Amino acid sequence: MLNAIRDNEPELKRPKMWWFNLIMTLAILTMLIMDIAHGGILFMLGAAIALTANYRSSKLVTERLDALAADSLAPALATLAAGVFSGILTGSGMATALAEGITRIIPESLGTHMAPIYAIISAPAITFLPQDAFYFGIASVMAGVMGQFGITPDQAAVASMVGQAFRLISPVIPALYMLCEYTEINFVDFQKGYIKFAWPILFIYIIVYGITGVMPL
Repeated sequence: MLNAIRDNEPELKRPKMWWFNLIMTLAILTMLIMDIAHGGILFMLGAAIALTANYRSSKLVTERLDALAADSLAPALATLAAGVFSGILTGSGMATALAEGITRIIPESLGTHMAPIYAIISAPAITFLPQDAFYFGIASVMAGVMGQFGITPDQAAVASMVGQAFRLISPVIPALYMLCEYTEINFVDFQKGYIKFAWPILFIYIIVYGITGVMPL
């Protein structure tokens, strides 16, 4: 796998710029954490500086932008669509109605344990659904459901994040197919190798969140 990464498009690699790229990356992350500027502005500036420093020819810079433009456009469009969907779901009252309907069919005895139940169910949901669809659609409804049982929105949000242990085997993430292609690994084999670590990680999340009190058990 490492050899596949090292040998991939060697003409585009800039080993002499390694320290520069590392320092610039750390600087951008530091500014992002310190909230010096909006993340979008920082990443745009960082990308412009990195492209100019590593590929000093305008032709090479244009070629790299053309090669990566398609991959960067899809997440932006998905985010806009998710925002519209979330606005309609909330503004129309559908989210509230769905939450109330689900609450009626949940036994009272399970209601107090909704957070860990939802945390476990979120694993397959996050795996097989686009992340925007899950968080802007399902998570917003489930927050209302759990609110009926005394679980705060913050606690519901924490529970919805537990399923991220399985996110990186999702067949709906295009970048994973690119990763497997570049590293010469079959996607199914990648999933099999990852999933044996995902279940322990998921339960570690639940136990730690329960002990710290950020998610009721």
